[in-house]
Amino acid sequence: PVDLSVGREKMASLDSFSMLWMGRISEEKNPAAAVEIAARVIKEVSESELLIVGKGDEALTGQLKNRIAELHMEEKILLCGFQKDVERFYQSAAVCISTSRVEGFPCTNIESRLYGLPSVCFDLPYVELYKTDQGLITVPEGDEEGTAKDVISLKKDNEYGPGRKKTGGTVCIF
Repeated sequence: PVDLSVGREKMASLDSFSMLWMGRISEEKNPAAAVEIAARVIKEVSESELLIVGKGDEALTGQLKNRIAELHMEEKILLCGFQKDVERFYQSAAVCISTSRVEGFPCTNIESRLYGLPSVCFDLPYVELYKTDQGLITVPEGDEEGTAKDVISLKKDNEYGPGRKKTGGTVCIF
């Protein structure tokens, strides 16, 4: 279940530049793309980091660990595993990244909006929640370079980057 109300005092601070990827570690969620995106962002904005929150396919998790090591990003791309308290991750991040190839009802997109956290997502035209641009930037599915550019622009553009106004609160689904 998703709690559809978050008070202003619990909103994301947006002061850091932690990127957040949250979900089940599985092929359809495509966490490998998040690693590649983060590596591009970190090369451009060195204070950036990626927190990958979730658990799943152990072989894929091993592949992610190996790729992170190949990129020498062990201190910048962190596999945080399964977490019961996800609120602290939303609160401490500056942007949420979704790299799913397939979604039915993307709960992390709702949760990130509730915490006032912008998302950059691979576009899935059939997902109703992605048909609004409020708090969301979509890029063509699989476009790692485009996703990285949009994440970087969130960091560098004062209108959208750290220090931006906190909005959000309640999401209504009709």
